[in-house]
Amino acid sequence: SNHDDGGRNVGREPQASVGGSDEGPDRMNEEIQQLDREMEEFEATHSRRMAMLDSIVFALELFALVLTACHFGHIWVLHGASFGLVDAILALHINSTVSTIFKKVSERRNLRRISRDLDSKFEDASDLDIKKAKIAGDVCCICLASMTAQ
Repeated sequence: SNHDDGGRNVGREPQASVGGSDEGPDRMNEEIQQLDREMEEFEATHSRRMAMLDSIVFALELFALVLTACHFGHIWVLHGASFGLVDAILALHINSTVSTIFKKVSERRNLRRISRDLDSKFEDASDLDIKKAKIAGDVCCICLASMTAQ
């Protein structure tokens, strides 16, 4: 008999908390802390996996570019150096591929330098700051994750 009773508890007994009234909030706090720990572990695992995936993608991109440059060089060797139109086009392709390799390596180096500079110039929040932010319900303005100590 699932029908609307108008907000009244007709025919139902009130639910008593198991073990007294103090145990409910404590148990809920423990569950929240457990969920926070699980979420922190998940975020750490996710960050490691993303960093590994980023490194793999970078290595594969470089490998593809090096392979492309080698392919153009191989075609040039097979065709012979006659300084004609085909040689000029192959030289332009090789130049473009090599400059793309240097550009990707430079971007990667700059990204790591910027990350290192940010880590060194801005100090981490103290445990007290994190507790205050957690109580206030604040989230990280960069990643929108809950504020927790690492």
